[in-house]
Amino acid sequence: MYRALDSAAISPVTAGETSSEPASKRFGFRADIEGLRALAVGAVIAFHFGVPGLPGGFLGVDVFFVISGYLITGLLTDEISRTGRIDFLQFYARRARRLLPIAFVVLVATLATGALILAPAEQDHVTQGAAAASLYASNIWLLFQRFDYFAPESALNPFLHTWSLAVEEQFYFVWPLLLQVGASLFRVRNLPWLIAAFTLASFVACIIVVGVWPPVAFYASPTRAWEFGIGALAFLVPLPGILRRPIPARILAWTGLAVLAACIVVMSERNTFPSWSALLPVFATAALLAAGGASDGRALGLLSSPIAQFLGKRSYALYLWHWPIIVFAQILKPELTGWERLACGALTLALATASLRLIERPLRLSPSLMTRPRTSLVLGVGISLAGALVALGGHVTARRIGNRPEQRLIVRAAEETPLVSSTPSCMQKLEHTRPTTCAFNTTATGPNVVLLGDSHAAQWFTPLEALARERNLRLTAVLKSSCAVADVPVFSTRLRREFSECYAWRKAAIDQILAARPAMVILSEHAMGYVISPTAPDKDDAAMVDAAVWGQGLKRVLKRFSDAGIPVTVIADTPRPGFNIPTCLGRAQRRGHPLSSCDVKASVATNADLAIAEGAAVADLPHATRLDLTPQFCGDGTCPAMRQDHVLYRDANHISEGAAIRLKPALERMLGPGLDAATR
Repeated sequence: MYRALDSAAISPVTAGETSSEPASKRFGFRADIEGLRALAVGAVIAFHFGVPGLPGGFLGVDVFFVISGYLITGLLTDEISRTGRIDFLQFYARRARRLLPIAFVVLVATLATGALILAPAEQDHVTQGAAAASLYASNIWLLFQRFDYFAPESALNPFLHTWSLAVEEQFYFVWPLLLQVGASLFRVRNLPWLIAAFTLASFVACIIVVGVWPPVAFYASPTRAWEFGIGALAFLVPLPGILRRPIPARILAWTGLAVLAACIVVMSERNTFPSWSALLPVFATAALLAAGGASDGRALGLLSSPIAQFLGKRSYALYLWHWPIIVFAQILKPELTGWERLACGALTLALATASLRLIERPLRLSPSLMTRPRTSLVLGVGISLAGALVALGGHVTARRIGNRPEQRLIVRAAEETPLVSSTPSCMQKLEHTRPTTCAFNTTATGPNVVLLGDSHAAQWFTPLEALARERNLRLTAVLKSSCAVADVPVFSTRLRREFSECYAWRKAAIDQILAARPAMVILSEHAMGYVISPTAPDKDDAAMVDAAVWGQGLKRVLKRFSDAGIPVTVIADTPRPGFNIPTCLGRAQRRGHPLSSCDVKASVATNADLAIAEGAAVADLPHATRLDLTPQFCGDGTCPAMRQDHVLYRDANHISEGAAIRLKPALERMLGPGLDAATR
């Protein structure tokens, strides 16, 4: 059943026959694999550059994972069969020579470019990503930072793409040890069984985790290891005899290529990934590799074409350079034309070619380094540490610039958040389904007022808490992040599925408030930010939600409070710029541009249809009212980023603490009569 793993037969040469040739020849260069690398990196670059018609281009990373599992398993099992052991020093020395020098150059170039065009707070964050990248821990760092690979804000992180390199290196750290121990304990012939068990366990973990917290399944090495395992099994487990013949092998290869191409065209970021759907591109890649192995790489001539070989040889450098280039290009000019994207591609190819010729190839093939693995390893460790030190230096510099008076005002606006938002027990997270209440001004003898909603309700907490103290009222916060209180369907872009936890929390929260019978409910939420179905528009604009559906859902909730005789006031959502205001101001300040360049048109930041729908929702309910503070933010068709030297937003949609505090008089003027009536 399994391919023989003795010294005479580690890699098929023709139709599964064994060979007694030297290992270097038996496991030699495969042009089809080089071509598959070209396909993988081309798909990823096309996806990142926004090429239409290829929404599944991110699957190129999965192709790389399968190729890595195939090649590394072949090389290491060949070495075990010939020598009885893996030369770990040589293995890691080879990795260091090939990967680290060019990665260091890209890291330094990226940090230097960022220092010129990014806001200090941005550059501070980028330096953290650089340090993680230099230590091959990007995937872990991104998890702790709660970075969604597909979220719009991820497009501003020039080290985002290094997550996959971190996963690969973590695999390379564990895999040789697993193979060596497995071969010692279970014999080489039984390695396929061990790897199959390892692969199955990883896949099961992936399926379980992706249903609970997709980012962990996406970034974590243990939930990605099964893809490497499939590649390993594609090498170790021979094809059935009939498929090793030239024509069947060619059919298998073309089938694999067709399935892989279909996945790249049909699948998209809307698919929960990696999950069951990941099996298609992974097995398609494995089929291509196995078919090529059965025919000595000749099953698919397309992958051996000159252009495929040209790109395949540069795949690593192309992957490293392309993402920082497109990130910085889009920062300098958010709406790139097709020609400008082509220019970015040409620059990527030029830098990749220069890197291959001047850095990667000379060091990888250096005779002095090849014969001195310890020197290679020391050099590699030194380069990694140097990268971390360069990142640390950039971090210190960014902090120093950020502390300058003209930048400090902007940085402070981004850093300050309401107390209720930074208190974990007050702001329920995505996974929570049971509401908790946070009580404030508990010594007051007056009635209780409830603040209900999401983070856009929380942004009003500070002025409302001040009003409660002044009026001898108790204030209770019932809040959940990214959860609409309006009775509408919600599709979580972070969980990549319908937000069932929100539905459970919403029902429980409303029931709990009705039972408590507060004197008043103040409801506010990020109405313009909700995606109400997986097929709704996912652009970061104010037209994301269906106004009619939202208005009807809001009315159903308001009616429950009104029918119970509980006054309820809706604070309309604040204007939504759609881009990070402090970041924009920091960049403008850094480049000497006018700060007014960060102002946004009112027609873009507001949604008139939504305002009409919300007005209709409260119109015929006796105990429901709606307040709209939009005039406090926008005038003459413009919503400014700053007013009287105060930054109005702390990110792309939340108002700053300073803005909320300064709006207390307006809020009291509009809310006061309702509070007076409710507390008599």
